[in-house]
Amino acid sequence: MNITGLSGTYQGRSIPLTGSVVFGRNPQSCTVLFPDNVKGISRIHCRIDQISSSNCTLTDTGSSWGTFLNGQRLQPNVPVNLKQGDTFWQEDNSNMFSVSGSGMMNGYTGKVAQFAPKGMSKGSKWIIAAAVIIIVVLSLFLVRSHNLEEIRKQEQQVQEMERQRLEDKLDREREARYQQEQERLNQELNKTPGRKILEGVVDFFD
Repeated sequence: MNITGLSGTYQGRSIPLTGSVVFGRNPQSCTVLFPDNVKGISRIHCRIDQISSSNCTLTDTGSSWGTFLNGQRLQPNVPVNLKQGDTFWQEDNSNMFSVSGSGMMNGYTGKVAQFAPKGMSKGSKWIIAAAVIIIVVLSLFLVRSHNLEEIRKQEQQVQEMERQRLEDKLDREREARYQQEQERLNQELNKTPGRKILEGVVDFFD
């Protein structure tokens, strides 16, 4: 027996059933692997076990969203026989498979190889490319904004230093003018005759 994807990730692909085939998103445990961004698929969702060359069972492995066989939801961990023409899916029919007869290669007896999703479509590639461009532009904008903020901080520091320098200069100039004015007044007083008379009286009484 084998299964064929009718919709979704494995649409149009045929998968031989031999041994156990595990469906889910866990690359370490699953042979039919779904991408992480596929909704409704648990990490280990369901399993098909080959009982004999013409008999297989489908088991829901306790998935969160359920496994449906011919429209009926399966009980968790209860195997159900599959027959040719059956259809099953995970959560909804966006990822549907059908069961067909012996489509395996003659003499094929090994473990089923891990099946991976098909390559990305052109639309998906354009979406990813656009997302990358947006991330790069945002990163450059954030770096530029950070640099502008640093430049503003440096300019503020320079302005503050210049303001302090000017204030210190004005203080020194005011102090110098004050000292000059004091010296001028003292010189004027020394030239006044009254001051000499006053000093002479003071000396007389001393």
